[in-house]
Amino acid sequence: MNDLFKLRNNFIIEKIEGKITLFDVEKSTFYSFNKTGTHILGLIKKKYNRSQIVKSIEDKFVVTKEKAVNDLDDFLKTLSKSGITVPLKQKPRKK
Repeated sequence: MNDLFKLRNNFIIEKIEGKITLFDVEKSTFYSFNKTGTHILGLIKKKYNRSQIVKSIEDKFVVTKEKAVNDLDDFLKTLSKSGITVPLKQKPRKK
């Protein structure tokens, strides 16, 4: 699995009641995300790499590394299949 991702450019992004909602302009489709998904999308926008996102999930949601990795991988696959993210070939953001 790729280490870095970015959101495609054809989305209108709104944060409503603490949760991100995306509108795909090309497909006329809405996507809404729970607290965890909103957190992950925020980190993707900041160009965090996969391991940085895993660590952030562990810390913020107090879960094991294994659960964070599994949940992140599932979420990233869903985003990719939906065409929400694309692989990014840049250096990760430094902390």
